[in-house]
Amino acid sequence: MACAPNLTTTGGEGGDGSGGTGASGSGSAGGGGGAGGEIVCPEVPNTPTMVPVASASGKYCIDSTEVTNSQYAAWIPSAAGMDPDQGPECAFNMSFVPAIPPPNDDHPVAHVDWCDAAAFCKWHGKRLCGKIGGGPVPYADINNAATSQWHNACSGAGTLVYPYGGVYDAVACNGQDKMNGASVKVASLAGCVGGLPGVFDMSGNLSEWEDACDGATGENDTCRRRGGGYASIATDLDCPTTGGGARGTANATTGFRCCVDVP
Repeated sequence: MACAPNLTTTGGEGGDGSGGTGASGSGSAGGGGGAGGEIVCPEVPNTPTMVPVASASGKYCIDSTEVTNSQYAAWIPSAAGMDPDQGPECAFNMSFVPAIPPPNDDHPVAHVDWCDAAAFCKWHGKRLCGKIGGGPVPYADINNAATSQWHNACSGAGTLVYPYGGVYDAVACNGQDKMNGASVKVASLAGCVGGLPGVFDMSGNLSEWEDACDGATGENDTCRRRGGGYASIATDLDCPTTGGGARGTANATTGFRCCVDVP
């Protein structure tokens, strides 16, 4: 694997976390920034900005949006060839180029399997969101806000059913009821923000791979997909509901975002 690029970091001064800037906000419901309890998030070129999270189980940073087509496309030349550090569960994965090459736009990247997503995050000094404190989430424990980075961020540390609140809003996020029939640009729906300020599209747009699988044997392991996508019905667009797919599956409705552990 090529080494990750040099990273610059930022720790906020306790701003309001609005506007999707991510790294400088003082997130509510478990997010944090500022002197005294500073969480320093990396600023990595060609990846989403990150939002700090101060949970009772540990600190981490999470991408403010799903990884976009343009961000993934910028990485492909660096990822050419086989990655020797993928791990045995991804030995089957011979290319990181999606079957449908990503266009240069700000829609979330799709047609990536679990191993593609994990490799992108790792190369950029991040990791596919998993267990708070490090490692994968136990397959049966994904709705525990004290365990799952993804679920903690979506649910505002377990206080919310949807990232934007406790009651379903048919038009807040890009699900089936929004009737777009396709993904939209990340962070383009002002109502689809939360459970931390500055975190967008944790409901709808594309489902997101999580580091939570039922085994580590290869492409047929089942791994969790979170948040629902543009074709999902209301009951699949909340924070607790999870889908599953084979590690080697890549389709039009699944993308990802990354996390970073903070000491």
